[in-house]
Amino acid sequence: MSEAGRHVAIWDEAFAFQGPGADAARVEHQALLVCLALGAPYGFSARGSAMAPCTGLVLAPHVPHGYRAEGSRILSVFVEPESPLGRRITLARLSSTDVAPFEAAWVASFVERTEGLLVEARARALLAEIVPADAPLAPLDPRVAQALSWARANLSEDPTLATLAARAGLSTERFRHLFRIEVGTPLRRWLRWARLRRAVELALAGASLTSAAHEAGFSDQAHLSRTFSGMFGLSPFAARPDAA
Repeated sequence: MSEAGRHVAIWDEAFAFQGPGADAARVEHQALLVCLALGAPYGFSARGSAMAPCTGLVLAPHVPHGYRAEGSRILSVFVEPESPLGRRITLARLSSTDVAPFEAAWVASFVERTEGLLVEARARALLAEIVPADAPLAPLDPRVAQALSWARANLSEDPTLATLAARAGLSTERFRHLFRIEVGTPLRRWLRWARLRRAVELALAGASLTSAAHEAGFSDQAHLSRTFSGMFGLSPFAARPDAA
């Protein structure tokens, strides 16, 4: 991939895009977002507010937002909010707001200090700077954690609320309530995100989008494309290793 192309990396609790920005009127996703301008500021709006220049921010999950980043270079890191890292970021940065901007001077310093790093190394460095590894952590209920682990490994089987409740040893209604409290979203939304993340993993490994869609639990490539575009404002082809 050329230096001007879009670089993608995925690891335990997060995945990252680095490269040319795009424009999107409205997107919304399950992930916690950390986004930096690597050069000129991008335009950003949340919950229908006026578009304003932005150099970087942390954004809570499920916040409808739009951006104008055509012509800018961007580093976007999507973190699973129920993960230990996501819960630390939430406590450290989003305890009283759902949009937390960074100071422009800090962003400029970070971009300069990390110039030349590959996308995963740069994204990990960003996350390490915005929240220390020893920051306070609200632990995830182990019953929910176990159910999530099983669901991630069995996405093609279309995990249901009843199935996960049984694995957690709870009634369906009790598990539904606990899941919403612990994860912050209904199971249906979480599954959509988990499937999307799995499809990105498969695409990065070289799978066709059709194959990635089916293995991740989407009905077809069109279903994957609609979901990806609705969350990121991009085509899923952006997740391919040869995307430009």
